[in-house]
Amino acid sequence: MTDSFTTAYDGEKETVVNKSRFICYLRHVEDFSEAEEELDKIRKKHPSATHVCYGAITDVSGQNFRYGDDGEPTGTAGQPILAVLRGENLRQSLAAVVRYFGGIKLGTGGLARAYGDSVKNALSVAKIRTFTKKSIYSVTLGYPEYNAVLSALSDGGARITEQEFNENVTLNIAFDPEVNAESFMNGLVKRECGLIKIGEKYV
Repeated sequence: MTDSFTTAYDGEKETVVNKSRFICYLRHVEDFSEAEEELDKIRKKHPSATHVCYGAITDVSGQNFRYGDDGEPTGTAGQPILAVLRGENLRQSLAAVVRYFGGIKLGTGGLARAYGDSVKNALSVAKIRTFTKKSIYSVTLGYPEYNAVLSALSDGGARITEQEFNENVTLNIAFDPEVNAESFMNGLVKRECGLIKIGEKYV
């Protein structure tokens, strides 16, 4: 499994080609159900659109992907959209392109370029984020220890992903792979703190 991947999200841009409007939306999605939910939102936002085409890669290795032409000639919409995501090495990303036909036919080559360029233009304004695989540990601390840990974590290759406050504080902490989590935490709180590894996660 890859140690990191890059995703694109919160990108939206309109491109006009021979009077046809191409509006691309970029979203971070973690599975195809989430991708379908985002597509439904976009379709509802554009009920009179001629087509809503898309490409999506939902895993971190690039093996799980889908695309849709929504009535455009085969190979002219979904595949060019997906090709841009692949070319930029993006993962867990959805690119949906809304088209309003402007009355001038673009031909198959022109359509493929227009859909691909629409995604590229949206990427120029999108947010790009890299997720890194980290080891997740759980630990329960007293409040004085929590305050000491909180101030030191940002410099130690680790960060809190979840926290629960009761009589004590229970933390889930993400550590970089090269960090010895037990030694790091035991050194901070000056005791064996009972750190438990609960898994790995991209954060």
